[in-house]
Amino acid sequence: MSKLATTHDSLYQGRCTLEQPAKAYRFGTDAMLLAASIHAKPREKVLELGCGVGAVLLAGHVRLPKTRFVGIEREAKYAELAQKNVERNKAGELVSIIKGDIADKALFKNLGSFDHVIANPPYYETGRHSGALGLLRRVARQHEPDDLEMWLQSANRFLKPKGSVIFIHSAEKLDELMVGLKKFCGAIRVFPFWPQEGQSCKRIIIHALKGSKTPLSIMPGIVMHQHNGAYTKRADEIVN
Repeated sequence: MSKLATTHDSLYQGRCTLEQPAKAYRFGTDAMLLAASIHAKPREKVLELGCGVGAVLLAGHVRLPKTRFVGIEREAKYAELAQKNVERNKAGELVSIIKGDIADKALFKNLGSFDHVIANPPYYETGRHSGALGLLRRVARQHEPDDLEMWLQSANRFLKPKGSVIFIHSAEKLDELMVGLKKFCGAIRVFPFWPQEGQSCKRIIIHALKGSKTPLSIMPGIVMHQHNGAYTKRADEIVN
C-alpha cells in the first residue's frame, strides 16, 4: 500500500500545526467556525464526533487551554494523523483521540458523558456530490440518508443533562437538525453564515441544551467574504 501523501499546515497564525492528507478531505473554514463556537469552562469536557485529523480539537485547545478535549474518529488514517497532531502540539495531557465508530454504544461505557458534544458531519448524501472523490474524501463528505439521525443520537448518548450540543452543517439540513434536536434539547440557537452579502445562507451552526425548554432563537449571522473574495473583518477574526 502506498504511503499517504500529506502536507503540514498551521492554525491561528502558527500557534498550532497539523499534518493532513494532501488530496483527501482537508480541514477548512468550517472547522475554524466550529472551534470558535465552543464556550467551555476550565476542566469541562468536550467531545467531537468524527474528529478527522484533529483540527477542531487542537484549535479549541489553543482557545481553551484548560478544557479537556476528546475526539472519536472511525477512519484509521485520520485517527493516526490526529494522534500525531496531538503529540506534535504537545497537547496530550488535555486532548485525546479515540479510534472508533460514534454509533458504537459500547464507547459510552469507556468514555462516559461530556459537558459539550460538537460535530461537523458529512454534508452530502451519497451519489449527490460528484466532487467527493477517493475513499478518504468520500467518507468525510458523504453520508447515507439516515446518517444525520445517527449523529444526533450519538450526541444525545454522550451529553450530560443541561450540556450543550453544537453542529455545523449545510443550511439545507436545518429542518432535519431541528426535528432531531427537539427530541432531547431546547434553547436551540441558529447562527447563519452567508458566503457574501446578498447571497443565500449556505452554512449554519446550531447550538442547543439538553433538557432545556427555552424557545428557539435565530441569532445574528456573519457574512464570510467580501466581493473580492477576501474574508470580512469578523470572519478573519474567527478563522485566523
